[in-house]
Amino acid sequence: MRNFLVPLGLTLGLAVTLSIAAEENKAAAPKPSPEAEQVIDRRMAVLKEKLNITPEQAEKIRTIMLRDHEKLMKLMGDSSLTQEDRNKQAREMFRASAAELQALLTPE
Repeated sequence: MRNFLVPLGLTLGLAVTLSIAAEENKAAAPKPSPEAEQVIDRRMAVLKEKLNITPEQAEKIRTIMLRDHEKLMKLMGDSSLTQEDRNKQAREMFRASAAELQALLTPE
């Protein structure tokens, strides 16, 4: 079940983050917007409830989500890339993050 929930959560997060990125359309975002913080908080609440993660895991996962948000904001604001290239790089970033998140989760 966990193998299904994490990619699903990441995919949903990507969709929401991409929509936020499109609205903000900033070249660089040094700090996540309040909307992005709320999305990350909601995703964390679901993960805590469904996966029973430890506080240490939660802190590491939140750090990954915030890092990915910052990277995504920079990527979406990079006008030197085509939309297709931005999407491709975003997918690669989230695949790498999914592997990183899977490594944090324990079988329990």
